[in-house]
Amino acid sequence: MKLRTMKLRTISVFLFCILTAAIAPAQTFHTVHSFKGTEGANPYAGLVHGTDGNLYGTTIDGGANGGGNVFKITLGGKVTSLYDFCSQPNCTDGEYPVTVLVEGTDGNFYGTAQSGGSSNYGTVFKITPSGNVAQLFRN
Repeated sequence: MKLRTMKLRTISVFLFCILTAAIAPAQTFHTVHSFKGTEGANPYAGLVHGTDGNLYGTTIDGGANGGGNVFKITLGGKVTSLYDFCSQPNCTDGEYPVTVLVEGTDGNFYGTAQSGGSSNYGTVFKITPSGNVAQLFRN
């Protein structure tokens, strides 16, 4: 009796899996944006979904000065560069941001750049959704 019950359960689970797979829609991959260098290059870090509905991220290279940037992308794929790093002499504003941004409770985004700063050991920065940057720490 136990063997028959186990067989029925196994068959039921198998049929459920087959029906679920047949009914589930196919997943497709869609490229939303391809970077071109001047607007940023090599977006190693992930994106953060801002409370305004847009996605925010960083590129470690590219941008207007080659030191990476912070960008905003709409869910429709429109990219806006918010800040290009290494825009200050000797890159004191930072260079090569490689981490995921974090949105603070104040609606601003916070991140780090791995190089630049006053001693070329990186910066901690705050950026508004409109692109105003402040360095919180320069090393």
